[in-house]
This record gives sequence, structure tokens and C-alpha cells, in this order.
Amino acid sequence: MHRRPLVLLLAVAALAFTACGAEAESSDTDGATQGTEVSGAIVPELLRFTAPLVGGGTFDGASAAGKPTVFWFWAPG
Repeated sequence: MHRRPLVLLLAVAALAFTACGAEAESSDTDGATQGTEVSGAIVPELLRFTAPLVGGGTFDGASAAGKPTVFWFWAPG
């Protein structure tokens, strides 16, 4: 009886993860899909940023171009 919620949760998680990997169609009118090409990948305007890392150094958003990426923002309260 307790397996049904777990199975449902796993199914929803699997669907969410597979949907994240889908290729988006590019559009000439969408500013987020236009950008410059770096290392064979097109860098959208949204990925042209740098951010400080918790352990020191910086993250360059262009390094995520063309790769499945998850951004996890954390701010201490």
C-alpha cells in the first residue's frame, strides 16, 4: 500500500528529467536563442555572465552553452 505514492513520485521525477533534455527549437525573434558561437556552441545572450563561486573563483555562463545544465542558487538567510 505504501508503494503507490513512491511509484508515482518516481514516475513524475522521470518525466521531469526527460523533459529537461529536450531540444528547444530556435527562433530568430527570440533574443534568448540568438548569440555568439564559442567552442562550437552558440552562446545565448542569457548565458553571457560571470558569477562568484562559494569556494572562490568565478563561473562563466558561456561554459554551459550547448550542455544540459541546472543552476542552483543558494543564498544564506
